[in-house]
Order: sequence, then structure tokens, then C-alpha cells
Amino acid sequence: MDWISFRQFPINKQLTNTKGEMPRINPEVSIEVDGVVAMCQMAKGGLGIAAVPKVAVQDDLDRGDLIALNPNWPLKPISLYAVWPNNVSEESLTLLFVRFMADRMSSGK
Repeated sequence: MDWISFRQFPINKQLTNTKGEMPRINPEVSIEVDGVVAMCQMAKGGLGIAAVPKVAVQDDLDRGDLIALNPNWPLKPISLYAVWPNNVSEESLTLLFVRFMADRMSSGK
């Protein structure tokens, strides 16, 4: 099966399970893209396997448009950071967006 890779993430993937086992896989990449949306669309189009954040595909999983290949072995979580000037007000759209995304990602929606 072809592997779709996000250019900014490492190619090798760390899996985990409830027993604490953490194997590492090194897939052979067939397609490399610059965005998660492109990965999702290519996977939905049947072009290959993509390791994407669950929050990006939850609706597709719920509808059956995509399937989780091995839900008992999730990928190691990634860290996301938002950086902006310290003179941004508490009501700024940027700060509101960051709070919204943090809430969604922490709740798994």
C-alpha cells in the first residue's frame, strides 16, 4: 500500500498501545505533500495510507469515508505551538482561535 507523507513531519512513526509497547515503523513514502488537507483528500481518494490527526478526520471516520487501520496502536501524539507577539490583546482573533483549537484538540473532537 502506498504511504502519503506530510513533508513537515518525520517519515518514521512511533506507535503505542495500552501495554506500553512502542514499536517504530519506517514506511516507504510514495507521495509527499505540504498539508494535512491534501493528505486527507488523497487518502479518501484511495491513493494510499495517511497518518493524520484524528481531529482532522473524525467526521470522515464517523461517516465511514475513512477507516482507522489499527485503532489499538495510535501514533505518538505530536506537539503544536502557536507563537505571536506579546502585545496581542485578550480579545484578538488569533488568541480566540488558539483557545478554540486547544479546546477542540484536548477534547478529541
